[in-house]
Amino acid sequence: MSSAVSSAISGVIPPVVTAIAPGGDVDKASQEAVCQHQLKANVHGLFVAGTTGEGAFLNPAMLADVVDVAVHTAAGQVPVLVGALAPGTQGVVAAARVAERGGADGVVVTTPFYVDVAPEEIVGHFRAVASATALPVLAYSIPPMTHQAMPAQVVEQLFAEDLVVGVKDSGHDWDTLATAIDLGNRYGKAVFSGYEPFAARALAAGGSGVVASVCNVDPQAVVALWEAVQTDPSRGDDAQDRMLSLLAALARHKVAGIGPTSSLIGGIKALLQSFGVIASREVLPPLTALPEHVMHALRRDLES
Repeated sequence: MSSAVSSAISGVIPPVVTAIAPGGDVDKASQEAVCQHQLKANVHGLFVAGTTGEGAFLNPAMLADVVDVAVHTAAGQVPVLVGALAPGTQGVVAAARVAERGGADGVVVTTPFYVDVAPEEIVGHFRAVASATALPVLAYSIPPMTHQAMPAQVVEQLFAEDLVVGVKDSGHDWDTLATAIDLGNRYGKAVFSGYEPFAARALAAGGSGVVASVCNVDPQAVVALWEAVQTDPSRGDDAQDRMLSLLAALARHKVAGIGPTSSLIGGIKALLQSFGVIASREVLPPLTALPEHVMHALRRDLES
């Protein structure tokens, strides 16, 4: 089963934002519109409740709503992956069961965070999650957020024991990603780049696909990158530049008292609101929504 799922998840899988209504609940109509915005660009899957989807801040009812909207909107066209983000194993298992009940196709699980764990404990964590859910598990290495790297020996053991169908690497170290891609090719597992500057290079090196936050705003650019690299790796440069230009624009509009995560997620939501895709640019605490003038500045920057 794992090898079949590994081959089924490939290409461009956007980490979809979560549309939040002013009262703090999931805005289901806007959430459906976000998913449709991606599907119309011919993405190859939907990843909800991840880092960009504020998955660590969703309560179980909100998570269930996000899963329900994605599953029904995708309607079997593409796989739906769900972030099961919690610092400990019990919380991850609880989120995975919400995803399973909602009809998701897989769960995405980070290394444990808030605790400093040994490699053997990381493997034990994934072993426990894999045994607690029938859903395929995609391991998620994001050291900038979890402050816990996933060593190559852990990746190889997860692959060798068939505990996961692949890895999404959002770290900023090329050698680590390249090693994961080599291991993925050896064991028949999917390996995704989650860091935009490595996207084209990872695909050219044999990576399975791209999970890029900027896909929320410009899915056509990320799909164009994927399609270009499939025929000629050298053709990915223009699409890669377009992605990085958008990422740079989001980073330029800093506001005092608002951190980098709020700027990125809030900037994406501000642009989606300006496009008319979502009704509100609200984010979940402790994040802060960007002011209206920043939304307009971002839109002008994007258009230029």
